[in-house]
Amino acid sequence: NGANAVRIDAMLDQEGIYTIVVRECGNGGVMDYALILERIWPPSPSARAIQSGELLTDEINPVGDVDLFFFVGSVDEAIYLQATRQSGGDPCIQLFRPDGTLAGTGCNGANAGGINATLDQAGTYTIRVTEYANNAAMGYSLDFQCIVGPCPYIIPDIAGYINRLTRNGAVNE
Repeated sequence: NGANAVRIDAMLDQEGIYTIVVRECGNGGVMDYALILERIWPPSPSARAIQSGELLTDEINPVGDVDLFFFVGSVDEAIYLQATRQSGGDPCIQLFRPDGTLAGTGCNGANAGGINATLDQAGTYTIRVTEYANNAAMGYSLDFQCIVGPCPYIIPDIAGYINRLTRNGAVNE
């Protein structure tokens, strides 16, 4: 499409081997490229856990990189997510439901992207942060706030199991 970076989002509806073809737009030149493949559900092994009230910093680097985060949510919890540029490009943030469908997007080509959402499914949600045009590296912060609801959060323990806690500290496994 003539852009510096291209992103394709697809929900795979069949098991099996898929082929990805990368080519120069006009088929007239040689180019270097990076191919990044990430899954939304279940959360990618590279996804980081985030808790309500947490402010994380990270970066999109190299150009075209994708960062994934996840949290456990309950139906009717109201949350707010914001990715704020610290350096470089402009952040884009997307929230995916436990079934992999898109629940919200905050991508406006400005120095911050935010999502207000009332969760309509119980389970593990995935947050994807990218650079708005996929053509620049970017430092950013990610803020996650639970506004209404029991607002459970997850804490991975040292054995790799995930415990679900409520605000009062009760453990639900």
